[in-house]
Amino acid sequence: LLTDRGICKEYLGEHDEALQDFRSAIAIHGKILGSDSRHAANTYFWMGMSYMGGGNASEAAVCFEKTIPGMRCGVAGDKWKMYWNAGYSFQQSGDYEKAKEYLLKAYVHNQAVIKEATAFVDEERRYEVEIKEALRAIYEMEGGNRRSFERWLRREAKKAENEEKQYEKLP
Repeated sequence: LLTDRGICKEYLGEHDEALQDFRSAIAIHGKILGSDSRHAANTYFWMGMSYMGGGNASEAAVCFEKTIPGMRCGVAGDKWKMYWNAGYSFQQSGDYEKAKEYLLKAYVHNQAVIKEATAFVDEERRYEVEIKEALRAIYEMEGGNRRSFERWLRREAKKAENEEKQYEKLP
């Protein structure tokens, strides 16, 4: 209920009040379900949205990163969005190494959804462009050039995909 109340406050633009509800919900999740539960992940997601809405990308990044353990077992559509939120907020806060890590994973899962889709994937296609633009900005900031970006992206995405497969093998 606290998460739902916080979401309502977030929609009203009451970021600080929403964050209070989310913090209370996280305290309860931690005691009852564990901080890695899907419920906690959902609350951390909304905390991240509140922090982004309030202009605090670094706190949002921490919250979005905390969604990962609870959402890893989710459907592919959840996974790429989870990684996108973490990567984008880390990029906005200036942590380009973490941003690159999560944006590459977002790209891998986004491509999997597009490849396996049996219905329209408009949202995934739109975000595919945004993910690539964010990665290109980091790549060029690190000294890469536009001509070699696609080759770099394929290579790095393959590494990220292999990391994800290793994680899925863990008990």
